[in-house]
Amino acid sequence: MSEGKAIKLVLRVVVRYGLVAGFLAIAMLAARHQVYWLSIAGVIGAGAMIAFIMATTKGGAVTLDAYKDQQIMVDRNKID
Repeated sequence: MSEGKAIKLVLRVVVRYGLVAGFLAIAMLAARHQVYWLSIAGVIGAGAMIAFIMATTKGGAVTLDAYKDQQIMVDRNKID
C-alpha cells in the first residue's frame, strides 16, 4: 500500500468514527442538560453513521451481494 493510500485510509477512518463520536458526545451533553430531542437526534445520527460505515466497509459488513451468494449456496444445497 502506498503512502498516499494509507493516509487516505487513515483520514477516512478518523473522519467516519470522529463523526460517530461527535454524535454520541452531542447526545450525552444534551441528555445532561435535559434537551432530550437533541439527545435522541444525536443517537439517531450516530446509528446512521455506524450503518453507513458498515454498509461501505469492504469485507466488514454483510453486503447484499454476500447475502445473495449465501442464498444461492443454500438453494444449491437444497437441490443436492
